[in-house]
Amino acid sequence: MRIMTTKRTISAQRIGLALLFLSLWTVSPGTVAEERLTMTNATLTEESVIQFLHHLEELGAQKNFDVVEAMIHDDAFFRFTDGDFIGKPAVRTAFEKTWQGSAKVQNERFFLTEIQVLSVDASSATATYTWNWEGSVEGHAFQIKGRGTRVLVLTDGRLQIIHEHLSRFPK
Repeated sequence: MRIMTTKRTISAQRIGLALLFLSLWTVSPGTVAEERLTMTNATLTEESVIQFLHHLEELGAQKNFDVVEAMIHDDAFFRFTDGDFIGKPAVRTAFEKTWQGSAKVQNERFFLTEIQVLSVDASSATATYTWNWEGSVEGHAFQIKGRGTRVLVLTDGRLQIIHEHLSRFPK
């Protein structure tokens, strides 16, 4: 599927990647928000997973991998329509390529709905959700939804994404 504009076409693959990247944000080290993501002396719960996911979407406008990097596990495995990205350097490359491709999107809004935490234990959690991406390109509004799965691990007191898989809903 392609989103047609009067002068440009944005591929669904690029949109899928942009959705992922918009969902995976954090803040600079040492900030209050970073402290929210550190789980030292805390128990990983369904509520803390949901807060983590919502916090990521709140910070999505930064589009800066250096800000996101601490939230991604070194051995992360991200699966998108256009390929698999294994390890933090590959994930960085995919993020930066997507951000360049979505630079013309205006009034961008990415948010999660229908979050279901599937499992939580002392060191990991798994959640599924519906992702929603809205915006406009050259004055043409779009709204796209899909599904996502995210696996989080607790590493050195910090929640990190070790796996993410995003896809569009089947037609």
